[in-house]
Amino acid sequence: MAIKTSSFKQQVTLNATPQAIYDILMDSKAHTKLTGAKAKVSVKAGGAFAAYDGYAFGKNIDQLPGKLIVQTWRAKEDRWPVDHDSIIVFHLNALGKSRTKLVFEHREVPADLAGNFKQGWIDFYWMPLRAMFAR
Repeated sequence: MAIKTSSFKQQVTLNATPQAIYDILMDSKAHTKLTGAKAKVSVKAGGAFAAYDGYAFGKNIDQLPGKLIVQTWRAKEDRWPVDHDSIIVFHLNALGKSRTKLVFEHREVPADLAGNFKQGWIDFYWMPLRAMFAR
């Protein structure tokens, strides 16, 4: 049975280079430091990742260092459908020498959970990234 899904896009401007942001998201130790919860991230195409002590997990689909990360994504959530993956996309665009516009897409999210995840990305990623690179 097909599930109803929703997609959303967010953007944030950060005081860091695209490569610095890419490195934080794609490095297990740096990702753990950012979120305060254990992360294990493979940099290989098709490699697995898990964040927030295994709450969020998936596989790398495509990546271009300093520019793009595309991953399958799912959550250990009671209402998350079995065998359903959503897709997350991070587009990293340089704004001068040390600023980045991060454009984020979360596609095919179960519709009844989309609002939670919209706020979750803000609270658990964009705010900590802003704080990490505050000037």
